[in-house]
Amino acid sequence: MKIRARSATGEARLEKIPVYCYQCVAGPDLLKVVVKDGVAVGVEPNTEMADVHPAGGTVCVRAYALIQKLYNPARIRQPMRRTNPRKGRNEDP
Repeated sequence: MKIRARSATGEARLEKIPVYCYQCVAGPDLLKVVVKDGVAVGVEPNTEMADVHPAGGTVCVRAYALIQKLYNPARIRQPMRRTNPRKGRNEDP
């Protein structure tokens, strides 16, 4: 179920998309990601699923950091490659 809303001027489109978060071992958190014009701008708990979720619909702290992880300019964008041909425990990668 997607919830869509437009501002009074009709400029921005806001969607709240229900998703799962698998960032920790506590299990999947049921949450909603707030998307504005195709960009995730927020995370909020999915209170509609409170009766099904073991934590009552609350969201783990790690889920709130997912947006920073997704849009961080210093994130790894491609697979890392070993530059040292020697491999081993005592070798500098």
